[in-house]
Amino acid sequence: MNIRAKIFSITLFVLFQMNWYQCISQDQELEKILKMELFISKKGTIPGPDACQHLKNDYSKSRKCLSDYIAYFIENNFKAEKFTYHPAGKYQIIVNFIIDSKGKIRNISADAPYKDMEKEAIRTMKRIPRMNPAKLNGKKVNVSYGLPIRFIVPG
Repeated sequence: MNIRAKIFSITLFVLFQMNWYQCISQDQELEKILKMELFISKKGTIPGPDACQHLKNDYSKSRKCLSDYIAYFIENNFKAEKFTYHPAGKYQIIVNFIIDSKGKIRNISADAPYKDMEKEAIRTMKRIPRMNPAKLNGKKVNVSYGLPIRFIVPG
């Protein structure tokens, strides 16, 4: 049986990890993340492949381009057919990673119902080619992201 990963939704959640940043509630955390995204959209650029560079001055289009690029890469490289021996159903893997100041994806971690799913998600993310790094006030910076990989193992 040949199945492929279907990304039902892929959203890159920007996770800002700064020493001064501490949240009391989830609402405050979301508000601070949105304020930080607004700050970055006015003062910098997000990372992305060369194919997205023509959009670097438009934050929302640039972010969508990065998301589409990673979704396309995962859909074409994630080997969901490896998991046909797991019980049929919907699965989700949460992947967290950093696109560093050199444009390389690193510090990849995954949370999935099974270890082999985590390993496949990490293997796939490691294969994403180097990108152009994010910049903030003209300086190359690291940016943390998180994304869900959702797929179905048929019965």
